[in-house]
Amino acid sequence: MGVPRLYGFLKNKYPLIINPLEDDYFPKYDNLYVDLNGIIYDQLLAENENEIIDMDDFEAIEKILLYIERLVSIINPRKLLFIAVDGVSPQLKLNLQRRYRYTRNKEKNYSGLGFDIGSISPGTEFMEKLNELLKFLIHKKVTEDKSWKKLKVVLSGYNVNKALKFNNNSCLIHF
Repeated sequence: MGVPRLYGFLKNKYPLIINPLEDDYFPKYDNLYVDLNGIIYDQLLAENENEIIDMDDFEAIEKILLYIERLVSIINPRKLLFIAVDGVSPQLKLNLQRRYRYTRNKEKNYSGLGFDIGSISPGTEFMEKLNELLKFLIHKKVTEDKSWKKLKVVLSGYNVNKALKFNNNSCLIHF
């Protein structure tokens, strides 16, 4: 879940933060901060809300990982790649999210069909698989890919209850 009004605040305070890129000019960036939850939903939700996503967990994860690779190759950060997945929510919010997802799946009669959107929640088998395969991808890229070797890569996984705990090294995985 996002931070209310953060996008508007950033857009007003830093108007150049959101600009279409020109073909002949691409700025250089030191750091790339990735909110993986936005990517997960963008990659896995059908454009038409009434469509059922017909893929299994591994196909879904592969789609997410390919997107991350593509994003890093386009942005080409020079120093840091920080990937964050939403951590454990407070119990009340977690209950509300589960109820919403369950109700949505039931209303749309999605049960047993295609990808289960409800599995995009902390503690689910899907998120555990994603976390493990993401660690594998990062390790592979850092050891084999020249553009990733220069980066400090930080993965702040779904199983971390965080509120900007970037400085608390105990809850982050460094590569």
